[in-house]
Amino acid sequence: MTQIWSLIRKDWMIEWRLKYALSGLLLYLITLVFVIVISFQQISGPVWNVLYWILFLFVGMNAVLKSYQQESGQRKYYFQQLIDPVTLLISKTLYNIVLLFLAALLIYLLLSVFIESPVQHYALFLGTVAAVSVSFGICLTFISIVANQAAESATLAVIIGFPVLLPVLITGVRMSAFTIGMSMGGEIEGDFTILFAIDLLLLGLSLWLFPFLWKD
Repeated sequence: MTQIWSLIRKDWMIEWRLKYALSGLLLYLITLVFVIVISFQQISGPVWNVLYWILFLFVGMNAVLKSYQQESGQRKYYFQQLIDPVTLLISKTLYNIVLLFLAALLIYLLLSVFIESPVQHYALFLGTVAAVSVSFGICLTFISIVANQAAESATLAVIIGFPVLLPVLITGVRMSAFTIGMSMGGEIEGDFTILFAIDLLLLGLSLWLFPFLWKD
């Protein structure tokens, strides 16, 4: 556990030193929100819900898919001698989950500044954001690891990520619809169960495959 938190702190220190990464992500997010605001005179609740998750998808992919690149090249061979691959995977996944959750909150705050929020049940909305952040964190971390093994990593990440992220994104849209007073069929407890099942499947697959990819 100590090694996991040390690796998380290391990733945070790298991000903090390379301020252009965080500032670039913030500028990217502000630009997207500004374009949405000037493009729509008035946004209804369902449209706001969809736009929120589209922003989350783009920002999340830009923030997470580069995370494994720090352990490439000579640094990868150095860490192979020091760190258990499962420990590295868990630390990367936890770091990316926290990063995605903070990005999701920032997206909500920026949208709320310019557009009136339709959210009625804030606790449920926060739980939905947290659950989707966990699913995205697990999924995107593994995708970044797999894609980094190929020459065209960005293209491969999109090809692999789309069919995996799509059901998570659709589930997130359906879950957050309950928080703005909409009903899209089904029960939100069932949606949480679906996300939990996806998380277990992806996490199990990651823990099984990553040691082989790490040694490659």
